[in-house]
Amino acid sequence: MNPLVSVIIPVYNAEKYIKKTLESVLVQSFKDYEVIVVDDGSTDHTPAILDPFKDKITYIRQENSGGPASPRNSGILAAKGKYIALFDSDDIMFEKKLEKDIQILKNNPDVSLLFSNFILLENEVPRSYSWFEKENVKKIINTIPRVQTGATSYCFTRPVYDEILQNNFIGTSTVVVKKSDIVDTGLFDESLIVIEDRDMWLRLSKAGKIFAFNTEVLSYYRFLEGSISRQTKNIISRLNFYNRLLKNNPKRKNKKIIKNRLGEIYLQYGLSLRNQKNFLAAISQNIKSLQFINYSNKHKSIIALIKIIILMFLPKLSDSIN
Repeated sequence: MNPLVSVIIPVYNAEKYIKKTLESVLVQSFKDYEVIVVDDGSTDHTPAILDPFKDKITYIRQENSGGPASPRNSGILAAKGKYIALFDSDDIMFEKKLEKDIQILKNNPDVSLLFSNFILLENEVPRSYSWFEKENVKKIINTIPRVQTGATSYCFTRPVYDEILQNNFIGTSTVVVKKSDIVDTGLFDESLIVIEDRDMWLRLSKAGKIFAFNTEVLSYYRFLEGSISRQTKNIISRLNFYNRLLKNNPKRKNKKIIKNRLGEIYLQYGLSLRNQKNFLAAISQNIKSLQFINYSNKHKSIIALIKIIILMFLPKLSDSIN
């Protein structure tokens, strides 16, 4: 018989964390699941580390795609389960996560996607507060109409497109979603290096799918800083995503949200270029930021622009300006 749940783990050069991640996934109290690991062309020791687990997992190796969307899609298409549990190769799953996820989904058959609370790990040390306790996350979730479905679980009473557009409050490694809904929505967009998860949540919401959430902490999410080149590629991917959304979103309210987000990302891009001492390009991105960012936040772009100009003409001040 096919398993009820398929856990999909994309990996790329994950030798430092993948063993701990897999060990946490393979000791779940819930037993009706399979684990599919999709190696996106790792060049480190990841394949060797995975080798002892190959009798317990389905292992797929493919050419490197540059982002998590392609290996996730490969895993989803190979999955036999009714539900897809998304998980990243450096996170830690609590022992009863799948058990609690599936109980909520069984009690709420109309729910397409369930997400849960988590705690960030920084240098292997858990933060003292959970994701749902963050002010911006708590504020958005509390504005959405919902009904309580269990001791710690809630179901939104309508799709959450506008809220996801404003702030992605869903941790990808906490998500369990119906496979049929993800396939029908067109799988993850492989043209996106990052933000492919928010794109998927938006498309599911646009299709009228209902989301639920569990306030209980059921996983650790490991926070890792990428290289400067990787960060730049991520910023460009986000800009492409939001520019595309702006063209295809007719609602005035949504356009306002998208434009402000574009302004913030152009500002971030300018800061990254400034740190690389590419001052002319940084000025260009900051000017673009001024065109999009909300009036209340324009001072951030102006201050950043002034700092770039100062650094261009007074480079000795570069060490004192952050």
